[in-house]
Amino acid sequence: MPAKTIEVYEENVFYDAGRHAVCDGEQCQGEWNGTKDSGFGSYFAWGETKPKKYYSWGTYAWSRDDTQFLVKYNIRDGKFQLVPSDDAAHANWGGDWRMPTVEEYEELVNPNNCKWEWTNKDGINGYKVTSKKTGKSIFLPITGFRFYESVQFRAIKGVYWTSTLYTPSPTKAWCLEFDFSDVNVHFGNLSSNRFSGRCIRAVQ
Repeated sequence: MPAKTIEVYEENVFYDAGRHAVCDGEQCQGEWNGTKDSGFGSYFAWGETKPKKYYSWGTYAWSRDDTQFLVKYNIRDGKFQLVPSDDAAHANWGGDWRMPTVEEYEELVNPNNCKWEWTNKDGINGYKVTSKKTGKSIFLPITGFRFYESVQFRAIKGVYWTSTLYTPSPTKAWCLEFDFSDVNVHFGNLSSNRFSGRCIRAVQ
């Protein structure tokens, strides 16, 4: 696929403070609220478009019963990128909005493109990410993630889904993950099982 540019993030989503992908906590139900870029929104299982109270294989839309037998996005069907109807950003915003690919997040963490600075905004820890090309910046807050009924690592980790399946192990998907000492794009130092609830950001 053609190389993406940092401007995709700055001009269309993250830099536009009025249109961040921010939900009103657990009450989102598809109604996006872009009032603060320090907000992190709701948690979504990978390939699902609504938040919920319990995250497991048994409640996951694309597994069979309470097992890791995947009925969609697997080696058999060859679907390795979320289709629009399963993309939480597109499903909630419509239009050209979508979740970032793994390649787009890799571009964002590339030190040749952006500077990442740990900081605090509105009382929330996270990273100020500044483009070395334009000088424009965005804020990515810590989020934690949902595993079963609990929120884990809420005070120390930022974890955001990409729209890209981790093909060597299709029970997982690629994500952006960070804390105060490290930023990475991978298939999970923490559990990146697709059923777990993670936050998202949207691009066009």
